[in-house]
Amino acid sequence: NPFSVLNLFHHKKFDNYWFQSGTPTFLVELMREKNFDVSKVAGLELSDDDFSRFDVEKIYVPALLFQTGYLTIEDEIVEGNDRYYRLGYPNYEVQKSLLSELVVGYAGDRDEMREAGWQRELRRSLRQGDVDGFFEMVKVAFAGIPYEIVINREDYYNSLMYMCLKLAGLEGAFEVMTNRGRLDCALELKDRVYIFEFKIDEEPEKCIEQIRQRGYPEKYRDRGKPIDLVGVTYSSEEKNIGGWKVERM
Repeated sequence: NPFSVLNLFHHKKFDNYWFQSGTPTFLVELMREKNFDVSKVAGLELSDDDFSRFDVEKIYVPALLFQTGYLTIEDEIVEGNDRYYRLGYPNYEVQKSLLSELVVGYAGDRDEMREAGWQRELRRSLRQGDVDGFFEMVKVAFAGIPYEIVINREDYYNSLMYMCLKLAGLEGAFEVMTNRGRLDCALELKDRVYIFEFKIDEEPEKCIEQIRQRGYPEKYRDRGKPIDLVGVTYSSEEKNIGGWKVERM
């Protein structure tokens, strides 16, 4: 980004200059309006046809993210006569800046979610195995989201959860494919693995049951680490996390 490079030489230090040239208000509002799952931004795969969509009445969010510079091509995939492109963030500066704006778009102006202390406590709680502490903090943050912007859909809440983990500096893998299905989220830390299953208006026990029935932990048994199964439910009535349950294998 030329603007960032110029600021680097002007101020003689590395900093996040990306959004000083303008905030992506239209992009963020569009993503929220279309209930775009934020956890799917990195790793998107587009075809040549996807890049050529120019209908202003039906704007394709992944192509717009690429055209506006928030995503770049990481890999080219050729399958016979078909060609696909895997997209990713061009650098950490862009990723962090976009995430900060998405928090405002999806959760309102939640100051605590952007405070370093709150993010650090989220990270500390999961690293120490304090799942209850983690979700108590997340629940308080969700409670302050303006009622009118909440979308009672699982992918909306999953987007919020993805942002919480990202803000805490934790790299959760969402919608991980296995030989028996697709698990909602896996988070591998230095000394433990978390497997999350999210559902709306269900009991946390059902989430745990699904994790076990589909054998999701098998993918991580060779890590030699404790595996915590975490079932999380969202309440459409409370518009918040309804409950959670943890079982260790």
